[in-house]
Amino acid sequence: MLRAMDRALSVVLLQSTAAAAATGFAIVFTPKSEKRVASLQDRAMEILGHHGLSLSPRFCETARVHVTLVQQVGDTADGRAIARAAAAVLGGDATAEIESIHLQAPNWLFLNIRLDECIKAAHVACADRCVGHMVGTDRKNQADTQQEAEMRARYGYRYMYDAYTIPHVTLGVLSDVVRREDVMRELQGAVCEVFGGDTTLHVAGVTHYAMSQDGRGSHARTLHFEPVVGCRE
Repeated sequence: MLRAMDRALSVVLLQSTAAAAATGFAIVFTPKSEKRVASLQDRAMEILGHHGLSLSPRFCETARVHVTLVQQVGDTADGRAIARAAAAVLGGDATAEIESIHLQAPNWLFLNIRLDECIKAAHVACADRCVGHMVGTDRKNQADTQQEAEMRARYGYRYMYDAYTIPHVTLGVLSDVVRREDVMRELQGAVCEVFGGDTTLHVAGVTHYAMSQDGRGSHARTLHFEPVVGCRE
């Protein structure tokens, strides 16, 4: 009995260690661009509140505005070198173009970013250097595409290589599933309201960050920030 309990405790400790060690790499934006995205989140929270829904977490120091390049990376990876490689690919004129608000099953709210060659190349620069250092804690999701399921099985993270198709800022997790099209139309309208005709976000650099342990993959703490050279905003 005691041996069985010891084995069970060992499994829990190993899982906790893996979760604690999980890190990610992400594109982050200039303060002005971050503020614009935060304004959109505020407006989305207001709209959803009118329909009896909530959205969390609010952007803050432990839930930073970011576009993930790779997550579920262990602490054996050389975070500085990987962030530096991705930032070099992006360059000082790097921008991200907002496309639309997207509801990702079951209840994630994404702000989709256009997948251009520069962002894809930054992802590949990270992914190539993270293979072999993945901790494999990404949880299975019934909404996975076949490609995502294959990447998750192979690397422990579903958005790898060909499955990295929807770069996005996670605006938060909804308290319930949105089933009404009129709510989504209001949220789409909020994008136009906040950003108008200027849907460009300016890239400040790439971060290597500690992931939150709340199951949401939030950018909880910056481990290293690598600025893009010549950022103009």
